[in-house]
Amino acid sequence: MASQPAATAPPHVLELRVHGINNTAPNVLLDLPGDESERVAGDTLGSFWRPTAESLGRRRARGTSAPRGSVPPRIRREAYSWGGMVRSTPDAAGPGGIVVAALARVGWALLLPFSIANAAAWSWRLPTHGPAAGRSARAGIIRLFGVLLTLLLVATTTSLAVDVLAQQCYTGRTLDCTVLPGPFEALAGWTTGRRMALLSLAPAGLTVGLWLLSAVSRLRYDVADRFLAAQPRSPAPAAAAASGP
Repeated sequence: MASQPAATAPPHVLELRVHGINNTAPNVLLDLPGDESERVAGDTLGSFWRPTAESLGRRRARGTSAPRGSVPPRIRREAYSWGGMVRSTPDAAGPGGIVVAALARVGWALLLPFSIANAAAWSWRLPTHGPAAGRSARAGIIRLFGVLLTLLLVATTTSLAVDVLAQQCYTGRTLDCTVLPGPFEALAGWTTGRRMALLSLAPAGLTVGLWLLSAVSRLRYDVADRFLAAQPRSPAPAAAAASGP
């Protein structure tokens, strides 16, 4: 009888599986046949999937003989499918459309780590007792992770643009990196300082571009603001005190 509460305790760990650029199907992420997974939230653009109740009942891990796709009792396993967002990029109509679509897909790939950080922030329960309930070490750690991701992106872009392209690819007035396109040959006549000043704009341009892409995606796909706006707000402490006896 002592082991019964542990066996019936609800899951307390969320295992979120996210596919890459190959747009793996949700049931494959869950290691299940197609008819043993169901969508629990989202739409055709982005959605969350879980094993069906029947599948969990048949495949619940027991000892060392757990079948593929089984989930331990204390874990809630979900799959997040975001491939519809990439497929909704502008159609490649003409050379300009091809370039825009390619840049959009590159931007989606660069935004993926930040999207996972956002998913981690939304994976716990929403606060229901005022702003103070939302402050926790988890929120701080995830925000710190997001800052470190941004620093990594900016530092990598700066190193490639300012160090590799502006300095190492040129010897005097000669372009050594012959794989670079023609416009870089025109920079061979510039001084190293001028090349560094120009290419130092690359990190800022990339950051602004990702911000614009995320802003557009937030307007098109994100329903968090609408969800929070529909939730009843708890009264402020001052208002609650004023309404008291």
